[in-house]
Amino acid sequence: MKLTHTGIPYLSMTIPGLFAPLPLRGAYLALQQVGVGNFLQSIYANAAAGAVAAGLMVSALAFIDRPSRGMWLLWLYPLLTFDLGLSLGLPVYLYCRARTQAHD
Repeated sequence: MKLTHTGIPYLSMTIPGLFAPLPLRGAYLALQQVGVGNFLQSIYANAAAGAVAAGLMVSALAFIDRPSRGMWLLWLYPLLTFDLGLSLGLPVYLYCRARTQAHD
């Protein structure tokens, strides 16, 4: 796999994108009972949290709106966004898109 000049910045953003949300997730899990119901209650606890959650869901689904030619694992980007956040899902998507465009 050859890294392209345009793909390197996106690839480098995946490292902080992976580790930035982990302390917050750890703090949440330490204070709450783990479960889907409790998690959904927490993300819609107030209007601000609900707006952020809705934005993330739309962003995650936008990755599969119009798949680029040659893009692979289209389910990976929404999964990363829902699980670890847009801070990881978006750089991985942009890196894969840049890599695909470099091969065209």
